Amino acid sequence: MLTLSNISYQVRSKSILHNVSLTVNAGDYITIVGPLGSGKSTLLKLCSDLTRPVALRAMM
Repeated sequence: MLTLSNISYQVRSKSILHNVSLTVNAGDYITIVGPLGSGKSTLLKLCSDLTRPVALRAMM
């Protein structure tokens, strides 16, 4: 099982993901779709621990 709760990520002052929450249960299949630059790859990097989310207070 994978759970993300209120995950945010930014590069410099640009917000890539803001307050994303997601739960994927064992055996679930999901598809991540969206336009170029919408944060799909960043979300996958966060899920696989290749990058770290930023603290919410840094986003405000």
